[in-house]
Amino acid sequence: MLQKKLIDNPRIDSIQSMILNKALDALNKLPQVTPDASYQFGIVYRNGDNNYNTMRFITFIITEDMLEIAYGGSEFDPLGGGGSLPTEIWMLEVGGARMTDLEIDYTKLDLFTEFLNMGAKIKVSEGELE
Repeated sequence: MLQKKLIDNPRIDSIQSMILNKALDALNKLPQVTPDASYQFGIVYRNGDNNYNTMRFITFIITEDMLEIAYGGSEFDPLGGGGSLPTEIWMLEVGGARMTDLEIDYTKLDLFTEFLNMGAKIKVSEGELE
C-alpha cells in the first residue's frame, strides 16, 4: 500500500517515479542483493511558522550491501530555541553489521502515510547519496 501511495503521488515526476520503482524493486528482493543499487527515498514534512515549527523525516537508503531506515526531525520555538530530535536508525549490512535504534512498526509506516497525506515533500535520488 505504501508503494502505491508513493508511485501514484502527483507530487513526483516521471524520473523520480522510475528511480522509486527501482528502489522499491531492490527493497522487495531483500535479502537478495541488487548489484550496483544506490537509492535513497523518503519524505520531509514541515509544519509551523516563524514562531514555532517542526520538521520530520523518514528516509530509506538501499545499496547493494546495506539497507537503512532513518527517522528524525527538529523543532523550534522562540522561547526554547531549536534543536534536533535524536535520529533513530535501523540499518543492516550484508556483512552482518547492524544498528537497531529505530523500532520498525506500523506506527512509523502510518506516520509515513500521514505525512504524505498532509503534503510532505517526497525526495528520491539515485547514485551519489545525500
